[in-house]
Amino acid sequence: MGSKNKIERARSMLHCAISKNDCKETILKYSRQVDRHIIDYYRNNFRKGRCRN
Repeated sequence: MGSKNKIERARSMLHCAISKNDCKETILKYSRQVDRHIIDYYRNNFRKGRCRN
């Protein structure tokens, strides 16, 4: 699965958790997943000034 798909899936899960008023721990878990996937995306695609779309 591509990095962008991972980000979108995690964002969707976070949105659903917020909409359902899930507990703070669940929302925080999904938020951390989004952050981790975004960091991985930038590390893989923008390393040393290169841009791979």
